[in-house]
Amino acid sequence: MTEKSRAGKSRADKSTQVLREIIEPALPPDFKTEHFLDPHGNDDNIVAGINRYLQEAELCVADLSGSSPNVLYECGIREGLGRPIIRIASNAKDVPFDLKTIQYITYDLKDRAPAVEKIRQRVAQMTRDGLFDPPAKITPSLKRDIQTDFICKYIEDHHPRSIDVLQTSLIALGDKFFGRLRESSDVMVRILLNHPEYAAGFSLGESHAKDVARVNDQIEAMEKELKYHSHGPTVGLWHYNHQPSIALLMIDDALLQLGWYLVAPRGKDLPLRILGNLAPGLIVEGAHVRTLHGSFKQHFERVLAAADMVRTTGPNARQMKADWLSLQNGSARGAHA
Repeated sequence: MTEKSRAGKSRADKSTQVLREIIEPALPPDFKTEHFLDPHGNDDNIVAGINRYLQEAELCVADLSGSSPNVLYECGIREGLGRPIIRIASNAKDVPFDLKTIQYITYDLKDRAPAVEKIRQRVAQMTRDGLFDPPAKITPSLKRDIQTDFICKYIEDHHPRSIDVLQTSLIALGDKFFGRLRESSDVMVRILLNHPEYAAGFSLGESHAKDVARVNDQIEAMEKELKYHSHGPTVGLWHYNHQPSIALLMIDDALLQLGWYLVAPRGKDLPLRILGNLAPGLIVEGAHVRTLHGSFKQHFERVLAAADMVRTTGPNARQMKADWLSLQNGSARGAHA
């Protein structure tokens, strides 16, 4: 992302020099670079390339030199997409004052090594943070058991520390899911379901009560099976008593299964308004979850704080209950603030 030039060749030459001598040497060898400046000066090609790469590129490097409006505009689009971006500038004075608090790297074409090393370090950190991991998306057309298999395989491969479930497809809470949990040591699982006595009034039907009872039976069976084990999963079950809004399964801050309900939430205190279908709609894996995780976790814990605890079991059951009571106390303080 560089400044467009109609004033002559020198600015385009400088941009190409920055790409070849500073940016490319700092990138891993498997990174393919693309330059937004069309050597033939075709604006249509430039715009098409910008739009495509802003959405698809694993990494964008934005040169803020000259405070070019189009570069700042493109930075805003990239930021809005939540995709990785590195900002550079040949002079700190070129960085607008309201962007100076955002990380950027200054470079000097006469002394390139410091900037090359800083960009290399930034890319390495982004790689460690998983920012170049592609999201795994599964559309509503795929069957729920396929999503369940995906989630169970993820648990097996990644040994998560926490799993939060909010009114997700109860098929995902069947034998496969609990079978995988039994083999997962030290994971904390919080399951938050609509109270079976209220389910029929919220278009979930009488079958929901049976599904909830089955989940409770699964947890009870796990409790008996692991009673004398010092390691194993800690599982808690809660019921909430209002209109369901979303179906949600979160594994750490790295995987998100999201679905929603055909009926609109009726509770005025629910901050999320998502309409859709009854099937889980999407699985997202990797760094993209981090841009969503905070909001959904906040919603989950707001509903959890007002829910009724049914049971907790496992080596850390006491801690899980204490954490829930702390959530309740915090929610009560916030209500009276």
